[in-house]
Amino acid sequence: MGKILSIIFHLGLCFGTLASIVSPIFAQVRFDSTDPEVLKGYGSPMGITYTERSGLKDKNTQKLMVTGFLSEKEQRQLAQLSQLEILFLKNNHLQQLPSSLMQNPLLFILVSNDNPLTYFPPELGQIPSLLYLEMTQTRLDSLPFDLAALGNLELLRIFYNESDSLLFVDSMPGLPSLRSMEFYNVNLHRIPDFVFRCKNLESLMLVNCKIDSLPEDIAQLSKLKILDLAGNNISELPESLLRLNHLSEINLAQNQLTQISERFAYHPKLYYLNLKGNPIPYNEVMPLKIISKRKDLQVIFEP
Repeated sequence: MGKILSIIFHLGLCFGTLASIVSPIFAQVRFDSTDPEVLKGYGSPMGITYTERSGLKDKNTQKLMVTGFLSEKEQRQLAQLSQLEILFLKNNHLQQLPSSLMQNPLLFILVSNDNPLTYFPPELGQIPSLLYLEMTQTRLDSLPFDLAALGNLELLRIFYNESDSLLFVDSMPGLPSLRSMEFYNVNLHRIPDFVFRCKNLESLMLVNCKIDSLPEDIAQLSKLKILDLAGNNISELPESLLRLNHLSEINLAQNQLTQISERFAYHPKLYYLNLKGNPIPYNEVMPLKIISKRKDLQVIFEP
């Protein structure tokens, strides 16, 4: 997270460019994304000079970080920060994000770190400028239908949600601008239909989400380049996965796959395939590895 924000500011972010900056840097799958060690530093505001709590009293504050308890009075003060662009909330004992944030017309990055959120206010769907939303250490049971109103959102990230399941409204429309969705340790159990309606997704990371299957609907994400489903319970892959012609990286480590098609070796763009920790017989993987040596494809496999 710190690296992203630092680069955003040094490059001078313009609306609409967030995903092009974030995706190549932060959505890579060339690590074991089931290992919590790789996530150290996520949510860290390194590289940015923030105004801290005193900035609540300055209507010209643009980048604000508030650590520790956030009173109701301070939450109301947030609504007065008409120039606020980036808000980092950390360990504020919040059970819901302040609905007053809808009063911030320029807010485009919102991070909540170590807040046990149980509720996502529908009003936050009324922040038209929001491009980047990250929430960690939450306790959310569901995300509201109103989330779909965030028409400019390009990156959605939820890490370590402690509820038994995170539900989406089945009829929720997709987010038209979303480029990257990253869920880590979120009990989804299945990939919500909502995901397949986000037609511009380029990076999908659903790691340690207790997902049992990858449906044929994955083919609807025709622009997908990076797919990370490590640490789930997927036992077979749909044929439609091979129809995603822009896929360059696939991480399926620590799943329950017992076979893999050698057709992946002939995929036109694929150059990284991680099968580590799956109970696939070696003789199933060998043809893929042999073919991949003649092509620019790296296959990672350890039973």
